[in-house]
Amino acid sequence: MDAAIVTFYMFCGLAVVAATGMVFTKNLLYAAGLLAIVMLSLAVVFIYAGAMFLAVSQILIYVGGILVLIIFGVMLTSRKPGFSFEAGTHYHFFGWLAGLSIMVILIMTILDFDFTRWMHPPEVPDNLSGYTSIQHIGVLLMSKYLLILELAAIFLLVVMAGALQIGAKEEGGKAS
Repeated sequence: MDAAIVTFYMFCGLAVVAATGMVFTKNLLYAAGLLAIVMLSLAVVFIYAGAMFLAVSQILIYVGGILVLIIFGVMLTSRKPGFSFEAGTHYHFFGWLAGLSIMVILIMTILDFDFTRWMHPPEVPDNLSGYTSIQHIGVLLMSKYLLILELAAIFLLVVMAGALQIGAKEEGGKAS
């Protein structure tokens, strides 16, 4: 077996083990550290899959931005009296119900999916043959997938406005 394949499977296994540990740990800082391991492992998997743009985006956006934001959020909220880094283990029934529902949906989707069209990579159109992969992604995002890109941007804007609304509570309990 090739060393690259062994390394690929090693990082896939590391991501699965870290994700499992993240689910079962009660300490939020440990969970954030395990999330960093998962994200970095996925970046390495993207590199081995030949998706350098996704790997760099994974490291810059998720590990560099969002994870640091989560860690700072946890550390800043720990200053409140009575706050603990330990996560509670209540609502087991609803957690199991949601997890099993998602698992059933994923299994049904996988069983219904036509994998034969993914066996061979799609042909690159002649007008994109001179582009690099990042230029190719840019051309496709601004042409074929523009609607999806705009819908994702609107969704993220609504999420950000909701987060600002939740975070901007006045002392009386009403949002400003």
